[in-house]
Amino acid sequence: MGAKAFDFDGDYGANYETFIKQVIPGYEAMHALSGAMLEPACGPRGRVLVVGCGTGSEIRILGKIHPGWTFTGLDPSEAMITSTRAALGTNGMGERVTLIKGTISDLPKAPSFDAATCMLVSHFIRDEKEKTKLFHEIGSRLAPGGRLVVADACDESSQSFRDMMACRWMFARTQGADPERYRRFQEECNSSLNSIDPTREQELIRLAGFGTVRKFWTSLHINAWFATNFKEPSAPA
Repeated sequence: MGAKAFDFDGDYGANYETFIKQVIPGYEAMHALSGAMLEPACGPRGRVLVVGCGTGSEIRILGKIHPGWTFTGLDPSEAMITSTRAALGTNGMGERVTLIKGTISDLPKAPSFDAATCMLVSHFIRDEKEKTKLFHEIGSRLAPGGRLVVADACDESSQSFRDMMACRWMFARTQGADPERYRRFQEECNSSLNSIDPTREQELIRLAGFGTVRKFWTSLHINAWFATNFKEPSAPA
């Protein structure tokens, strides 16, 4: 069996910064636009929770546009945390960022953040109840009026997903993506992602306790929403 495409502590993680931009058209614009969605909740000095901070590109993009924001980055991968810390050390943002190796359950359950992001993370969760629980756990850590931004791979049918993956390769090869790396990436997407209908994803965010959920960005089968008006549901979904 070949190497797994989504080994964040191995080859995939080491090349993530370059590869993700090759396979998601508008990757950096997605993060910049997410900041605009969060700004009403953050103002000039927002406290932002980044769930699944990866190599830190999201934090760097948001931090450059919003120099008064501070960030708490979570990631279960030691390699990703190390990569983020190194990147932040070279651009002078280190004092504005707290990095934690772990998951949302490792944070105190208190309204400590004005906004949160969960970008390209929850599509790895197979069980819908667990996915909803993640959104709920994030919401419970937002201050009143806080906002959440979510981005995931979503699609309405397996055939549609395959069609979009074919288009993704046509784009990726123009960006210099390695064919073998992309082949492993596609195999892992087919076997590991819980790519649900985007309307269902939006419903799960609502079930988690967010009263308003609106889509603001799409690139092939990647969709992004912002969510507001979090209230504890009578019973977490």
